Amino acid sequence: MTEPEIHTWWPKLSADAKQALEEMEGALIPDRVREEVERIAGTRMPRDEQLSDTDLQFIRTQREQVD
Repeated sequence: MTEPEIHTWWPKLSADAKQALEEMEGALIPDRVREEVERIAGTRMPRDEQLSDTDLQFIRTQREQVD
């Protein structure tokens, strides 16, 4: 089981979930956020899933676009 590509679900993620991921910086993805990503992506994610360095960079670039 692998994490769905962040660019496929990030734009559809709720503002609260985006904020939670922006603040966590490498910790385990919170259950409520993981469940939201699973609904959006239509796939399961491991409970111990973490964002990769590439995912964190993607989030930073998305944040820069709206700052």
